Amino acid sequence: GNMSFFRTAQTEMDDPPKKKMHKGESSSDCHAGTEVIDDSKAFVQRFAILFNSSCFSDVRLRVGDQTFYGHKFILASASKVFEAMFGEYAKWEESHKQEIRLVEEEACQIVFYDFLRYFYCASIDMGT
Repeated sequence: GNMSFFRTAQTEMDDPPKKKMHKGESSSDCHAGTEVIDDSKAFVQRFAILFNSSCFSDVRLRVGDQTFYGHKFILASASKVFEAMFGEYAKWEESHKQEIRLVEEEACQIVFYDFLRYFYCASIDMGT
C-alpha cells in the first residue's frame, strides 16, 4: 500500500549527505574547523514524496472538483494562512474536519496543484 511506496521512495533517494567546507579549509584538513553536514537535498526529498500522498495525511483539501491529500504540519509551516487555519489557536471551526472545501476563484483552482506542490518540493515551474 502507501507505506511500501513511502519506503521505496525513501530508499531511492538515499544519497549520502554532503560535507560543506569552511573558508580556508581544504579537503585534506581533517581536523581544522567545524564540520558541517549538508543534508538539505534529502530533507526536501523526504517532504516531496509526501506531496498529495495519503501516507500520513491528516487532511484533504477540496478545491473546485479536485481533492488533494495534505499534512497540516507541512501546510502550516509553509503558509501563514494554513497556520491560522490549523494552528494551536485556530478558531476556524472546519480545521478539525477530515476534508475541507476551499472556495477559490477559477484562476486559483487552475494553479492550486502547483501552489500546493511548492510547499512540499520547494520549487515551482513558472512556465506552467
